[in-house]
Amino acid sequence: MPRTRWPHVLAVLACLAMPLLAAPTLGTAQSPESGWSTPYNVSRSSLRSWFPDIKVDDTGKVHVVWCETERRRDGREYESIHYARWDGYYWSDPRSIVAAQPDIRRNAITVGPGGNLIMVHNQTSMVRMGLVYTAAPLEQAWLAPAWSPARTVSAFGGTYMSDLDVDATGTIHLLFDDWGYDRQEDRIGGLADMYYRRSTDQGRTWSVPINLAQSDEGSSRGQIKVDPAGGLHATWDEGWDRLTGLGEAHYSTYRYSGDGGLTWSPPITVAAPITGTEQLVSGADGAGGVLLVWRLVDAAEIYYQWTSDGGKTWTEPAPIPGIYSRPWGVPFDLYETATDSAGNIHVLAVGRAEPTLEAPLELYHLVWDGETWSEPAIVWQGEGYPEYPRLAVSEGNRLHAVWFVRDDLWFGKTYDVWYSEIKVAAPRRTPAPTLTPWPSPTPTATSTPQPTATPYPTLLAAEYTGAPPKHLTRDAEIAGVLRLGIALAPIGAAVLTMLIAAQLRRRR
Repeated sequence: MPRTRWPHVLAVLACLAMPLLAAPTLGTAQSPESGWSTPYNVSRSSLRSWFPDIKVDDTGKVHVVWCETERRRDGREYESIHYARWDGYYWSDPRSIVAAQPDIRRNAITVGPGGNLIMVHNQTSMVRMGLVYTAAPLEQAWLAPAWSPARTVSAFGGTYMSDLDVDATGTIHLLFDDWGYDRQEDRIGGLADMYYRRSTDQGRTWSVPINLAQSDEGSSRGQIKVDPAGGLHATWDEGWDRLTGLGEAHYSTYRYSGDGGLTWSPPITVAAPITGTEQLVSGADGAGGVLLVWRLVDAAEIYYQWTSDGGKTWTEPAPIPGIYSRPWGVPFDLYETATDSAGNIHVLAVGRAEPTLEAPLELYHLVWDGETWSEPAIVWQGEGYPEYPRLAVSEGNRLHAVWFVRDDLWFGKTYDVWYSEIKVAAPRRTPAPTLTPWPSPTPTATSTPQPTATPYPTLLAAEYTGAPPKHLTRDAEIAGVLRLGIALAPIGAAVLTMLIAAQLRRRR
């Protein structure tokens, strides 16, 4: 065949190969030891990326936000919030969605009703560090202009950390620390307490803050979770106060609400086997089973308690076998839980395989089935200090985890946010169709103001007419590329056959 004909043949072959090259990969390779996928660096930044949160929407797309800190020329540290999304095929590039401020930002997200991603985060105003609420359409969450104007939802402007979740009715449940009551000074501004608010109208109005702690100790590390039956489970630690830096670990507290946050059970104090508990977290199966997990400052074991009858009776506190807590010294780490469709409670914990100081820190996954613990499985291991794991469940049987790793506990320069996933042995629930029509913006309601709620304007869906970047390709677009490639394949093959036949005839 003459050389002048080869470019034409190669061009045809390239056309045939393009649909295959455009086909998405199926994700990172699975680790044969634990089943968790190879960890992926979501943040990919030279700045310090930490304190992530993760949620999965009804179509299976994974949304991750985190804080990013940079030191500027003036010597001050500025912190912004970044976002990335995994659509089942590709990770989007990290995007800044909340501008940097010369103060701490901490964020929490959840998927709300109406196709919105909801976020609360710290925002400094004057001398206060308040907590604000904002929302964006799921498909536009990577765009900073798509997020609604921030609205204050804290109580007194002293919030460091918060957590939120949404139940099946669409009610948003928010737990956050804020200034407590100083009895000696007879004023607000004492050690932090733990507060709860709820919204039944997509964040337009919020209930009056309820002080769930009302203690003389500092409250911190609050987590709130909605179980499969709609019950609310709130946990936090007492003793060390993040707002002032005063105090030390004393005990932890658990409270439950079975009516959507209108009333709460009396607080259950966790201080076993000795005081000095930290990182209390709850998990629930929605059928009366509640799991509590915590650590001690002065011991290496990680403890748990279990009730199968909604808290009427509890097992004696016992250490989780096969895992030991990290040496105490980082007051920001936490444990995390999530429940699959079979009612199994999954726990993520940074710990050690041995109680010695030389043992490396690793991120572990454990499963509680109501009777026994699984063997601890390694999600991440390597150089550095893993911290702050968060967990989400999609389709009932797929776990999605994020956490950050820093190269030094206090003076490090490398802080990265990592992601991994695993499919577990639980029934799969079919996700919603990918292309779900967006609901029309809700018109502003005109109702009689209620003294027990703070009115906010209706959050309308932000509009953006620009084309999305290629790394945010939709599932339908990818499927369209594949269908186009399949449709063009016979034509390409026919053209290639004609070219080859023509060359053979010329040789004769």
